Amino acid sequence: MTVTPYYERDGIVIYHGDCRDIVPTLSGVDMVVTDPPYGVGYEGGHFHSGDARIQNKRESLAGDDGDVYSWAVPLLFDVCRGPCYLFFAGTKCFEVFRGIMNGNGQIHALIVWHKTNSKYAAMRAQYKERKEMIVYCKGPKSKTLWSGPSTESTVWEMKRDAANVYHPTQKPVAVMGRAIGNHDADLILDPFMGAGSTLRAAADLGRRAIGIEVEERYCEIAAERLRQKALF
Repeated sequence: MTVTPYYERDGIVIYHGDCRDIVPTLSGVDMVVTDPPYGVGYEGGHFHSGDARIQNKRESLAGDDGDVYSWAVPLLFDVCRGPCYLFFAGTKCFEVFRGIMNGNGQIHALIVWHKTNSKYAAMRAQYKERKEMIVYCKGPKSKTLWSGPSTESTVWEMKRDAANVYHPTQKPVAVMGRAIGNHDADLILDPFMGAGSTLRAAADLGRRAIGIEVEERYCEIAAERLRQKALF
């Protein structure tokens, strides 16, 4: 199967399509940093309909039970020679751990991203979230490629973007860059690219990267963010 890139420049490639079709065509990557669709449509236990359109799109990728990790993690372990950083909701601990176990992987750390400037947007939530979870893991044949500082912590005190200008679940470039910068990995993969924060972080660090996104409008947004970097 031959896949034509949506965007390709300076070592950064974007593919428009389903990662289940595209990832198996890759010859291999050094690292995965990604924010999969969580498969949750509620705030702190209270269901809501404000983002039903987004949720429906995400569930189409995650599957009927919302468990994207069951198939995505083994798929990524097959092509990744190094570490994987997977964002996940606290309510999806079982699913992400099961996905890693099904892929015969190993968990190295659970990281808490403490959003130091969180505004408690989910006002109906019983507990107001000020953090997001990230699992640092690797597949059975992968190496960690660690090059980070000896003082690195599992609590990342970092700001969230002031507004999700590009994507409803937008991640800051700085957060993605922190993960990438801790490893000696040349080629980074984000199979759930969204608006391209991982790719922008990789480009800023002089790494190569591949992004895959099922919605074309986000492919264009990510490409434009990369073009803006090229102007500097």
